[in-house]
Parts: sequence; C-alpha cells; structure tokens
Amino acid sequence: MSDLTSLLELAAAQGGVVTTAQARALGWTRRALLEAVTRKELLHLCRSVYADPGRLPDGMPKGLAQAERHRLLCRGLLLVYPDAVLAACSAAVAHGLPTFTRTLSRCRLERPLKHQVDTLAACLRPRSGETTVMTELGPTVPVARAVAQIACIDGMTAGVVAGDAALHDELVSLADIQAVVDELCGQPGSAAAVAMLSHLDGRSESMGESRVRVLCNASGIEVIPQFVIEDELERFVGRVDLKVKGAMVVIEFDGEIKYGKDTDAVTAVLSEKKREERIRDLGYTVVRVTWSDLHNPTALLARIRAAIARAGKAPSPLAG
Repeated sequence: MSDLTSLLELAAAQGGVVTTAQARALGWTRRALLEAVTRKELLHLCRSVYADPGRLPDGMPKGLAQAERHRLLCRGLLLVYPDAVLAACSAAVAHGLPTFTRTLSRCRLERPLKHQVDTLAACLRPRSGETTVMTELGPTVPVARAVAQIACIDGMTAGVVAGDAALHDELVSLADIQAVVDELCGQPGSAAAVAMLSHLDGRSESMGESRVRVLCNASGIEVIPQFVIEDELERFVGRVDLKVKGAMVVIEFDGEIKYGKDTDAVTAVLSEKKREERIRDLGYTVVRVTWSDLHNPTALLARIRAAIARAGKAPSPLAG
C-alpha cells in the first residue's frame, strides 16, 4: 500500500506539490495515484504534477483559489523543469502583483529552448535574458520584464494593473519598464506595451482604481489619482481614489483591497461613510464604482460624464 503520509510530507516541504517521478520513488504506481485523486487525497494539477488538496479548501473565494492553484502549478512545473524561470503573469504572481489576465490556468515559463513549446498547463518560451530574480515561489524574470511581457500577451490594461502595483510597491522604476519595452519593440504585442507606458502611475493603490483610471483617460476624461481634499481652512479631509481634473467630481472604487494593505472591513466601511459625508459637504459629487460597473464601461462613462455635467467646473484651488 502506498504511503500517503510520506507523500504529503514531501509535498509540504515543496510548497504543497510533488511530481510523478518523486511519487514513484516513494513506491507509488500510476494506478495508486489515480485512485488517490479519485478519493480526493491528491489533486492532479497537470501531467507529472500533483498537489495536496488541503491547499485549495472548499469555500475558498474563486479569485484566491485561482491564484493559489496557479502558485501550486508554478511550483510543480519548476520541479519538472529545473532550468526554467517564471515569466509574465506567473512572475507577477510570484512577486505578489495583481493580475488582470484572461486566465491563470496555464503557467508562463522561460527555458533554454530554441522555439516556443505549448502544453495544456504551460507556455514555455526561450529565455529572454540572463538575469533572474529569486522569490518564495521560485526564480523569475525581472519585474520590469514581467510587466512588459504581460502587456504584450494580455493587453495594455493588464500591463498597467501589474505595473502600477510594481511601481507603488517600489519593486521597479518607470525607467526599468521603459528599457524593456524599448527592447521588445517590433515583437508581437509590443504596441500594447508601448501604449501602457503613458498610463502607468504608481500612485494608484488597487487594480480597480488602475482600470478605472485607464478607462477614463483613454476616453478623454483626465483624472488625478490619490487626490488630497482639504476644507476652506486647508485642513485635510480625505484622499480620494480619483478626481476628475477641472471638475468637482471624485471617483471611488468600492470593495477593493488596496495594494499592500489589509484593513478590517467593518472599520473601513464606517470610516469611509464619514469621510464621504465630509467630501460631499464641500460640494463634491462622488461617483462610486464597483466590479460590476467595469463589465459595462459605456454605462460607467455615461455616469461619470453626467456627474461632471451636474457638478460644473471646479473653482480654484480645487480645480487640480
């Protein structure tokens, strides 16, 4: 009988994953592994990689479960391909950056190959450079390269989301990203990376805020991130996610975890209500945006433009 305890202990020592080769070295047959998966004692992530199902407990929020599954997949594939480094969205996950990608079901890796190889679980590309950065998840391409790669693969907005967070957390500089984008010019998707550069702003504090800012600016509504509002006596009232330039309109993204922050939800809601009342008392119109609003950008932009029309022009010095 195969020793499940020893296998799970090995998985625990490797971040929750084991390979088929490692299992066989402990006496496991292919049939025994399949039976363990059927009994939900193991989770089959992809060919040659298994995981402890306890790493993905029932009830885990969908977004967190997707990210954790991707981390497990990355760890497992790095065991299968010890000469690989994480790239693009997989590198972003390794560095704790938010991802706005089509899917996290596949791992992005670079290896010393001549041509790209695609499997159900991974996209393996030739190495793009010699420099690597070590993370808890494993070796990755530099953050600046990961951000540029994300823009090329998943589009400008995805690049801005990862890039804003990287700049905010001081993991990279704009010059670093610019240098990689210049290097990638002419390659597939590089136009999106070039466009990303004009939208990057490390002042943004969340994925939702970054996405709303890109949407507004691209639509001709210039917004200022993290705008400080003061009262008539120049006393601090609050700092808002976005302020429409030249109008008494602020935009706040609801229900969002800020980059690098962990706040008690109840306390945050109560504090936010008091803050918003003071902001409205100063004559500002507050536009609240949620994730569902981003699914209908036309309607969202119409709401923002309507708020601008109602508010009129902002008097100096609040016109910023």
